[in-house]
Amino acid sequence: MRKLALLTAVISAVVGLAARPAAAASKISGTVTIIDTAGQGLGGVLVTLTPGGKHDTTADPAGTYTIAGVANGLYTATPTKPSWVFAPLSRSVTVSGSDVAGIDFVASGPPQAKIYYGGSYVVPSANIHVEQSELGGTPMTLDASNSVPDGYPITAYLWEELVGGSWVALGGAGTLTHTFELGGHPQVRLTATNSAGSASETIAITIQDTTAPSIAAPAAVTAEQTSADGTPVDLGEPTVSDICDAAPIVINDAPAVFPLGTTVVTWTATDFSGRAASATQNVVVVDTTAPELAIPADPAAVEQLSADGAPVDIGTATATDICDAEVTITNDAPEDGVYPLGATVVTWTATDDYGNSVSAEQTVTVVDTTDPELTIPADPAAVEQLSADGAPVDIGTATATDIC
Repeated sequence: MRKLALLTAVISAVVGLAARPAAAASKISGTVTIIDTAGQGLGGVLVTLTPGGKHDTTADPAGTYTIAGVANGLYTATPTKPSWVFAPLSRSVTVSGSDVAGIDFVASGPPQAKIYYGGSYVVPSANIHVEQSELGGTPMTLDASNSVPDGYPITAYLWEELVGGSWVALGGAGTLTHTFELGGHPQVRLTATNSAGSASETIAITIQDTTAPSIAAPAAVTAEQTSADGTPVDLGEPTVSDICDAAPIVINDAPAVFPLGTTVVTWTATDFSGRAASATQNVVVVDTTAPELAIPADPAAVEQLSADGAPVDIGTATATDICDAEVTITNDAPEDGVYPLGATVVTWTATDDYGNSVSAEQTVTVVDTTDPELTIPADPAAVEQLSADGAPVDIGTATATDIC
């Protein structure tokens, strides 16, 4: 009987334990914030709860995390994120049937020194090639504002340039504007510092000149031919500029004197980087000057020799020209050389190869100072008086000739 009663008691106890409700699962929550930021949250932090790693969770972008389904017990919450240090390193949490909030942490971490140029991140040890922009060098603005991941603040910046084997400070702000000279290969180092440490990054810069000078040739020139050998011409000066070289070397291929016609002169400007540009100028030498004509003097008056006139030697004209060694000379004298009675004007004309001509006049005079030749009849025989008035006589007929 006593054994039966004991068995009944054991069974009742077991049934009572089975019927008792299990303790409800609780939540542990908190926020991870960044030091010196007035509560800015840090996302991506892994919060591990031990024992029982199945409860691990990751903080959202605002830094808030919640671990659900935590049974009663004593736990340790530990935050981790690469390059970040947390205070405290971990926290003890006691769960006893209710949620536990305010398990907070403060994060700090070293900066990342990142150099940006033109809005783009410059790979460490990269060589930036930048075109020269001004005569005195090229102003560049380097930016370090993105040197801190997740907004962790920088307390100090230091920009330095490697000069003669030593680092020389250039500036201490988040951006650096500095002028670099052509031809150098400066190295620039950025050091970013916050309360958690420092980080540095170095880049190399090459200032290059791949832009040719600008050159405008002088205006076209037209000049009159001055001699058969050629004509010196004042060409003027080209307009030249270059972003790197204040005085590019300027040459041209002009001859000492220019021949008749059009000559193309090429002007070339070369800067000290060896970049060159060319432009052309037309030089036109023209011949609008007529030859110089010398004609014979008017010949002395010539006596008429026949009814057609008289042949006259009118002499020979000569002509010279600055361009044409063989000037064409013509006249309008009679082809047979016989000139009629009176004054005849002979026009001489000299024409060069380019159609320039000049004329002059010569007067040829043929005169008649010779009397006609007269033939009269012979004296008639004596005739007897026939009346008081006299006597009719047949005296015959006279004849006359003349060369005109």
